[in-house]
Amino acid sequence: EDLYRCRMLMVEALDAKTEIEQNFKAATGNALRIGLLENKFSLNEKLREVAKQTAAVNELLTSLNTVIADANEELADLGSDMVSENAEWVDGALAKKFKAVRPESNSDIVKNNASRLKSLTDKVQLIEKDASLTVTQIETETKSILDTGDNIAARRARIQAEREKVIANQKRSSELMSK
Repeated sequence: EDLYRCRMLMVEALDAKTEIEQNFKAATGNALRIGLLENKFSLNEKLREVAKQTAAVNELLTSLNTVIADANEELADLGSDMVSENAEWVDGALAKKFKAVRPESNSDIVKNNASRLKSLTDKVQLIEKDASLTVTQIETETKSILDTGDNIAARRARIQAEREKVIANQKRSSELMSK
């Protein structure tokens, strides 16, 4: 807005003597006001998009928190179940199973273990493929984020340089208007 204020001050400082000069002064002032409104509108559009994307990010974070809470709940339930089972084993349940062992029961345990291991192996193979794709995506997005950071830093430097020009122009304008 400093740029527009500076321009408006310069336009207002014009000594319009004729009707044509007064019309030029008024039209130029109006053009500056409209330009300011257009730029504010454009910025508000960008801010609206930022707000929409922030809402989407918040939705994802809420979903992520739910997944984490569910995982924590599963861990707590598993821990509780294992504590109870461990207490039963200490109280003699494991020794009772051990005394009752037979070749058939061992065979059942081995078959169950093999089935569980096969199922787990199949799941791990699927997850490994997905994990590889996820790592590639994360690497790509990380590079993009770093590149964006570099671009932001370059824009900030450019904006600061432009700001210094604005200050210099304001000084020149004030000197011009004070004459």
